Amino acid sequence: MRRFLFLPLTFLLLIFPLLIAAQPIQYGQNPTINGLLESIRSDSLIRTVRDLEAFQTRYCLNGNRWEVAAYLKKRFLDMGITDVKLDSFVINRNGTAYWQANVVATIPGTRNPDELMVIGGHYDSINMNDLNRAPGANDNASGTAGTLELARVVMQTGFKPDITLKFVAFAAEELGLYGGYFMANTLKNQGKKVSLMLNMDMIAVERRSRPNWSVLAYFYGAQDTMPAVAQKYAPLYAGIQVVPDYSGSSDHVPFVLNGFPSLFFFIGDSDPNYHTSGDLLSACNPDYMEEVVKITGAVMVGEQWLPKPVRNTVVRDGGDGQSLHCSWTPGSGRPASSWVVKFEQPGREPDSVETTQPSVLITGLTEGQFTTITIIPRTGAEDFGFPSQVTGTPGTIPSAVSEIADTPDQTSIHLTWKASPELDVTGYRVYRSGLFEEKGDLVSGDLITTTYYEDEPGSTDGYWYYRVVSVDGDGNESHEGEPVRSRLIELNPGILLVDETLNGTGVLLQPSDDQVDDFYSETLSGWSVTFHDADEMKGAKLADLGRYSTVIWVGDDLVDQTMAFAAADDIGSYLQAGGHFVYSGYKPERAFYDNPSNTVTLPEESFMLEKLGVKEIYHVNSTYFNHAVAVDPGMNDVHLDSSKTKSSMKYHLNNITTMQPAEGAEILQVYGTGYADGTAAAKLKGLPVAIRTGKGPGSAVVLTYPLYYTKPADAKLFLSAILNDWGETALGADLPDGLHADCLHLFPAWPNPFNGQVRLKFYNGHDHAIQLSVFDMLGREVTTLVREELPAGHHQISWNPVSQASGVYFCVLRAGNQTSMIKLVLVK
Repeated sequence: MRRFLFLPLTFLLLIFPLLIAAQPIQYGQNPTINGLLESIRSDSLIRTVRDLEAFQTRYCLNGNRWEVAAYLKKRFLDMGITDVKLDSFVINRNGTAYWQANVVATIPGTRNPDELMVIGGHYDSINMNDLNRAPGANDNASGTAGTLELARVVMQTGFKPDITLKFVAFAAEELGLYGGYFMANTLKNQGKKVSLMLNMDMIAVERRSRPNWSVLAYFYGAQDTMPAVAQKYAPLYAGIQVVPDYSGSSDHVPFVLNGFPSLFFFIGDSDPNYHTSGDLLSACNPDYMEEVVKITGAVMVGEQWLPKPVRNTVVRDGGDGQSLHCSWTPGSGRPASSWVVKFEQPGREPDSVETTQPSVLITGLTEGQFTTITIIPRTGAEDFGFPSQVTGTPGTIPSAVSEIADTPDQTSIHLTWKASPELDVTGYRVYRSGLFEEKGDLVSGDLITTTYYEDEPGSTDGYWYYRVVSVDGDGNESHEGEPVRSRLIELNPGILLVDETLNGTGVLLQPSDDQVDDFYSETLSGWSVTFHDADEMKGAKLADLGRYSTVIWVGDDLVDQTMAFAAADDIGSYLQAGGHFVYSGYKPERAFYDNPSNTVTLPEESFMLEKLGVKEIYHVNSTYFNHAVAVDPGMNDVHLDSSKTKSSMKYHLNNITTMQPAEGAEILQVYGTGYADGTAAAKLKGLPVAIRTGKGPGSAVVLTYPLYYTKPADAKLFLSAILNDWGETALGADLPDGLHADCLHLFPAWPNPFNGQVRLKFYNGHDHAIQLSVFDMLGREVTTLVREELPAGHHQISWNPVSQASGVYFCVLRAGNQTSMIKLVLVK
């Protein structure tokens, strides 16, 4: 059988390669990690939880707090750890100073002792109904027990960490993360390098059967990949699933705010005994607790002991149809001594090579065959790091150009793309079309040797579609990739409603797409509105926003605002061009600043400060909002709709933040609540929840509450006041030139072309029997979407042609002797 031939790049430079004969690779559990985890015992965890529960309370202001700290210090010392300290600090409560102590046990690193990993959990407890009876078995004797257990097995197994491990039992977490802040701030001020902070809090309650066990791993911002780290280890070392979740308040938060990578394991809000006298060992699941500690231990060892996956991997096509060149940057952490590289093509026996060079040339491949390349770092006979996988296809025709991006302005569209990695590509060509499915005209002229092109396409009713192809030395053009849509910034009168709300089940606090669309259709009736589903359209960019004079962006769920975060630069450019922007949703600081803290002072040059006029965000847990109180004379109060909120919450919403305006911004509304003044639930009362930066071009309004949950009449009046101030033109005047208020009109479809669902909006000037139908190119009726009597006004319906083929269709609106028609392009 013909074998792959593997050569490192240095061979091409006539330097003798250092290759190691390929050996069978059994990638899986690491023996060092396994040896440590096998020593973790649930009976040891039970002992610690039982001992801590026996203190009756560990409330941090109680006189026995020093007795608890002394117990923990002795436990660490009994393990043989010599460096154990009570790291004391003071907190002030109601004018009284209370000294506290984190219990810190340090095991020095052998390779990089100046680099630290912090493993911990808080040891204090609370029961607001009886501070003298706060057993705190799950919250958080369990996390403290996990910390002690990992320290014990490190000492028992003789594991020699590369970096210094600090096992910490944190004090005074329940009253405000005091122990976490004290340690994180101290390490930051000392200039210490913290590679990772592992926090365990409430890890002992799980009532499901073992195959369904899971633990939450919290992340903080769109760029946080720590839950993925935990998910790598879970299937190898623990019988439990890791589920990523957002935010969560515990002692890791101060580390996050100081820029230290952190990973927080937590059961979620599923413990009925939370902060009660019923939080006892008898209500805990020690076997489940052991599995969470195993995941934590696997991450603790693996992230310092194993080499990190390679980065910046590039696969280049040799252009001869037979070769691929693969190169990479070694991962951080423990240096790899070599890399095992596996190659596989369909129908051929896979092969592998081990190389000490960060590059490999593969020849003798079959042209056009998809090739999978797996790179595994190695430090010893059995110490394999996690693999990285890339793909490539050898060919004579260049592969499609990737990462094409557009930046429109009022006159031009600026295109950029990623340089082709192929060795024989000599330049690029740019094509433009008004239709998604057509390649269009060559607009770039001569071959472009850079990765930039500026086009002046003029206006269009839809989008321009650009395709960029690479060209090799033989004149072969690459395959056409997905075109990028774009158009000029025109700021035509009209509103774009960008909906980032996750399509929920329709139950309370989980609205479906249709429910959200219906609400805003009612709220914005009387205005020219185009709907843009950010989830369906994979976000919203400047070319989408720039057609319209006003953009309203809504995020009516708590799950995910990453699309707003990704679009911040484009929104900024839209405002710079003179557009108007409204944001309504939970926690705008999460959408535009990516910060988990309850109090955020926005830095200079941040998007929220510069573009949205927000200087500070402030939030307090367990506060409840039920209306926005107008303080601007041109605005109205906006009340929650009781049919969309829970009676158990007295028809209030929590998780509503407040703001402080930057200089030049004005307050429109403040936080209102049905709870009495002076109660914790009313703590945010009177603080701003709606801010406006002005009434001229480039102005914005930010609401920290989601409009969907309010009364439609209140929301309509409020939005109308904003739109009127901005000079938006109400419907009747929004019809195309030559049409009048009693006409029949079918507006352009959105999106068009489309590959799933298309929205159709029409206007009828009188009460009429309406028929809306779709026909194919041969005039055959495909479907009738509407056949009923409708009142005068604007209407909207969606069509999702599941069984229709790609092609051109015509949508026809009829009422009496009037007809309006538009063309639809379906692309599948």
